[in-house]
Amino acid sequence: MKQFFNKPYLLPTLISLVLLAVVSLWLSPALDLLALAVDLRWLSVLALFLFCLFCWVCISLGRWGEVAWKRADYLWLGCVALALAVQAAGEGSLRWVATALLLVLALSLRATKVKAEILLKTPRRQAVWLVLNQRLEVPSEGRLDMRAQRAKVRLVQLLRDWRVGQLPLAHVQVTAKAPDLLASSVIEVKPRFSEPEFTYDFQHSLESTALGRWILEQPVDTVYLFGEINSMLLAQLFRWGKDHNLEVIADGGVTLLNEERAAA
Repeated sequence: MKQFFNKPYLLPTLISLVLLAVVSLWLSPALDLLALAVDLRWLSVLALFLFCLFCWVCISLGRWGEVAWKRADYLWLGCVALALAVQAAGEGSLRWVATALLLVLALSLRATKVKAEILLKTPRRQAVWLVLNQRLEVPSEGRLDMRAQRAKVRLVQLLRDWRVGQLPLAHVQVTAKAPDLLASSVIEVKPRFSEPEFTYDFQHSLESTALGRWILEQPVDTVYLFGEINSMLLAQLFRWGKDHNLEVIADGGVTLLNEERAAA
């Protein structure tokens, strides 16, 4: 359920729906469609709602590809043609209502198609964090290992900056756990509501999992792994990333620790 509500475009769709309802009641308390359909303000809000709705349904949920979006041209062009036919053959106020609604529908479909084409052509230039078993870990030689403690502080700051930048981050509960490290090397990370959570059995292929689909939905080319990293899981992620042109990096704070050692 959490993954469903975290789908892109859902929140704008709900906000625009509420806005449409408020504007409708403000312009016409009796919700007279004939009066609303000739009001440019209501038509503009309706177009915004339909655009968000189509983005949510077609881009986020349906994940339409290039072929599907090419076929979408028939939909919005058909709406325009039908609007012209109604305008030519219809009579009275009903003709204007039907024409306006069909044109708004066509405009929203066309705008959604343009948005989808931009997303499809946008190169992947970001990275995603996968936090395994709700923790970050830094190799440590004991509680008095000050270099590990400094690396730990820097890793926490990196996580904070990543969240402030609203960059993609997901939590993965791995069924096979790695051996526990010293308590001083562990950073507990609690998922936020906006951060999706997944359960993954490394014995199964990522292709058929919600985690694999979510990663492929993100505009990223690099996957950073943090937390309890199992060697079998790591090998499988490397193979899967290679198949999908994704670089998988299992750092786990090692880079920060090496920097601290070099500085010392």
